[in-house]
Amino acid sequence: MHYFILLWLVISTFQDWRTRQVSNWLTLPVLVLAGTFRITGFVEGNLLSTVIIALAALVGWRLHLIGGADAKGLIALALLDSRLAILAWAGAVMLIGVKWLSARCQAKQKPHAPDTPQPDTSIPGFLGFLLGTLAYLVLR
Repeated sequence: MHYFILLWLVISTFQDWRTRQVSNWLTLPVLVLAGTFRITGFVEGNLLSTVIIALAALVGWRLHLIGGADAKGLIALALLDSRLAILAWAGAVMLIGVKWLSARCQAKQKPHAPDTPQPDTSIPGFLGFLLGTLAYLVLR
């Protein structure tokens, strides 16, 4: 199953990188499949941590802190293994932190004119999920 998750994350990351969106045809089937696996007992795990991660993802989405595809991806990962979802989320947060620090350092080095458009500093969430998942698999 881990190879399936990695393949899904690689494809989703590629689409997220190129378009800054992940299509529903990539997120919804995996979300449904993960829910089915959880309901039928194919995967087991701590239900409370899964619910907490799912609620946090939904709150993040409603507050516009993460995108809808990111929320669906995190919930799918939490349904499969909450430890996996936690490391995937941590990967995304660390990647955003690195990008933010890099942007701050660049801003201090090069002052921009107020009317100069700023470069896009957004990070594809699925890239962080992929890195966190790789860390999970290495640590496992």
